[in-house]
Amino acid sequence: MKKVLILLLIIFVAGFYIEMIYVPISFSTKKEIIFNIKKGEGSSEIALNLVEEGLIKWAPIFRLYVVTVGISGRLQAGTYLLSPQMNMVKISEKMVKGDIMKTKVTIPEGFTLSQIEEELNLDFKNKILGSYKKDYDFLADASNGAGLEGYLFPDTYWFSYGVNEEDIARVMLDNFSQKLTHSLRQDIKNQNKTIFGIITMASLLEKEVKTMQDKKIVSGIYYMPVKIAESLIKFKPLLYDFPTEEQWQETLKDPEMSNEIKKRGINSKDDMRRQFTAEEVKE
Repeated sequence: MKKVLILLLIIFVAGFYIEMIYVPISFSTKKEIIFNIKKGEGSSEIALNLVEEGLIKWAPIFRLYVVTVGISGRLQAGTYLLSPQMNMVKISEKMVKGDIMKTKVTIPEGFTLSQIEEELNLDFKNKILGSYKKDYDFLADASNGAGLEGYLFPDTYWFSYGVNEEDIARVMLDNFSQKLTHSLRQDIKNQNKTIFGIITMASLLEKEVKTMQDKKIVSGIYYMPVKIAESLIKFKPLLYDFPTEEQWQETLKDPEMSNEIKKRGINSKDDMRRQFTAEEVKE
């Protein structure tokens, strides 16, 4: 009789254990719960929080299960989307895989840094290229104090829930590095250009030149030294709306700018307008 009672007790305990592990809280609910595991939290804390959120019934059973199968120390921190329809096995598997919540974000081509910040509700203005040079060889020729404008590659991304601007910046820089193939890098080098110069000019075009017609005009000086091109775009002499005489004279005070203008045979604002209008026609 005693052996029978012991056997029945074992069967009862085993059945209870199996039920707690494999049977979810609910089969019908469509409820989803955002569940966060903080860095440093162990399986005991996680189990208690799962009970509090109504995702499992017994914390000790969850703890016993993850210890028994050897995954107690492999539950990863992060934010998860869980449901009472999930049993302990599925919940723990999700945590071991690090299958955290992700948000889909699409950055269209032509977006400026300000537009990307607005889209992501983040601030990249304090990020400078010098901080990333050791990790990205394509930044070797970049100015240390320059911002990320032009380097956050437009694409569709899946970002982890609650990710910060530093992580996002690195994901987008990684993508830039992949898209900037060896062939493209070699083409830039063969033209005696720099990646930084081209990206800077492309960003200036995107920010300052609004129409395709005007971009065609500006493309005539696309490979002019960046400092010169920036000055030209700043004063907008290429958009038919030339600067004042005071601005023109100020531009000429820059030795590099003055030399470039002389090389092109430009002696006045009208000369500049005629030259770049002619370049547009040639397009």
